[in-house]
Amino acid sequence: MNVELLNKTLVKENLLRYIIHFEELDSTNNYAKENNLPGDGIVITSHQKAGKGRFGRKWLSAYDEDLTFTLTKKFKINIDNLHLVNFYTSYILSETLNSFFSNYPHLRFHLKWPNDILVNQKKVSGILLEIRNLNEEEKIFHIGIGINVNKALIPEDISHKATSIFHETHKSHEIEKILIMFVEKFYECLNLINEDSKLMTLWKNNSDLLGKQVRFLVVADSHEEEAKIINIENDGGLKVLLSDGNIKKFHSGEITFVY
Repeated sequence: MNVELLNKTLVKENLLRYIIHFEELDSTNNYAKENNLPGDGIVITSHQKAGKGRFGRKWLSAYDEDLTFTLTKKFKINIDNLHLVNFYTSYILSETLNSFFSNYPHLRFHLKWPNDILVNQKKVSGILLEIRNLNEEEKIFHIGIGINVNKALIPEDISHKATSIFHETHKSHEIEKILIMFVEKFYECLNLINEDSKLMTLWKNNSDLLGKQVRFLVVADSHEEEAKIINIENDGGLKVLLSDGNIKKFHSGEITFVY
């Protein structure tokens, strides 16, 4: 990983204050939390050994093939609006990937509720957001991101639902340049977090979920449901029409999709 390029390009006024790089690390999110890192910085590793996603799922990464990092950022934000940081980050990430790979017409990155990035209906990136100082006006967000960029080997047991950009393009790509574009876009568009209606409209426009029939597991009692997605609302809730005709809204953490 070209850490010199990252420092030269991203550590500057109005962007990052620091970049911490490890050749190998269990989890960039855990490191950021355990060391109480300040805002406007990135922890990145060439090989994350124990990355995790939502519901504690493992996020597997290969050495120096993929992007695994945590962006630490402070936001003055009301508790009721915490979800906007999640939707903002995933929207910016999808915009980054669509822009970076615009020369590949067969690639179109879509958002999957609440914060995954899909390409050709398979997961290529995920986000794990953790918060410090929850009861204070200014909260510290540890935004963990994993992107399967140059991963050559996709485990057979998840190959039906996961992929890498290498698999889709049959070419390797410069992970540093993807990170640079993401950070620049992230800081350029921060005002969107204060415009919830505009942000959520943009998010929905970059998703292909509306109107789809889906199957999901309700976490509280582990039963499965089938439903048609009606809307993704400004509070981040997923409004669905259940198979029994009832309309219900779920929030992040309450359900998980079944592939």
